[in-house]
Amino acid sequence: MAHVCITGANKGIGLALATIYSQDQQVIAMCRQKSEALDALANTTIITNIDVNIHEQRELAIEIMPGHTDILILNAGILLKDQQDPLTHEKDILAQIQTNAISPLLMAQMAIPKIKKGGKI
Repeated sequence: MAHVCITGANKGIGLALATIYSQDQQVIAMCRQKSEALDALANTTIITNIDVNIHEQRELAIEIMPGHTDILILNAGILLKDQQDPLTHEKDILAQIQTNAISPLLMAQMAIPKIKKGGKI
């Protein structure tokens, strides 16, 4: 059975991917908070309190990953609505860039030693 690690697996696309993969793979679902739908999946280990923007939590997530992970899906992300206040808008844009681009790149680099030969990120 292959091992699939998914960040942001508690809802949306992450949950849909976890649902599909858990049918015939071992899923390691990483998220800040679990959901009832995620909790109901078979073949799934849920790791909570993982915020991809916090370095120590990225390290913990990588430490927990099996050393023979076949697939790592870096799905955690945010979308913040546009704000009228330019200062708030700038902060929201920076938070989205951190969560949706920088943190996944850092996590991918950190995870390389845990990815099985021929595995995918």
